[in-house]
Amino acid sequence: MKDFPKIIATKADIDFLISNLGSPSATVENKKKGLVFLNGLLNTKVYQFDKTLTATEPATGPEPDYKVLENQGENNDERHQFVFVEDPNAKIHKLGLTVAQVQDYITQVEGAV
Repeated sequence: MKDFPKIIATKADIDFLISNLGSPSATVENKKKGLVFLNGLLNTKVYQFDKTLTATEPATGPEPDYKVLENQGENNDERHQFVFVEDPNAKIHKLGLTVAQVQDYITQVEGAV
């Protein structure tokens, strides 16, 4: 593979990428870029607003599952709690891949590095 793809938007793009990264013509730089991309697909969680807390109310649970931000609201006098949840719009889901598939791809590319 001479150049790393500029756009990876479909499962077919992923299959093409993996097949090329596993070939002898793939550069070390492209393999590293591929691993960065694939590992990025595993970041599937985001913080989502959960509730407003009172001044003394503790978080529902520990970080990283819950995060409390101080000085929120119009008057900067509110505490907002956020919960770490699966993002249904994460790129892995848009590509129709599972975590296991991506981990398998990572293993394949690492074996070719």
